Amino acid sequence: CTPVCGGWPTSETLAVHAGLRRVADQVFYSRSTPLLRRDLADYTLVDASLRYTLPGKRVTLYSGVENLFDEDYAEAYGLPQRGRFIYAGVQFALR
Repeated sequence: CTPVCGGWPTSETLAVHAGLRRVADQVFYSRSTPLLRRDLADYTLVDASLRYTLPGKRVTLYSGVENLFDEDYAEAYGLPQRGRFIYAGVQFALR
């Protein structure tokens, strides 16, 4: 798995981030003998986020999405991962 990520500060207050992860050729083995080898499905994940810093630079708003296209995948056999995850928040600087 080699992630490709990029961040672009579009201005002093706005930043955009995108990520792409392609995972392929994963295998797992049975728990009993004879050991049997099986392949896990290949998958591609796309993430994106935005950060906006308000004037005064003490408050930042952010939002993003992980697994943008709601890809079904498992990182290990029998352990499916969540689908699309959307988040948002506010960050305060106390200094």
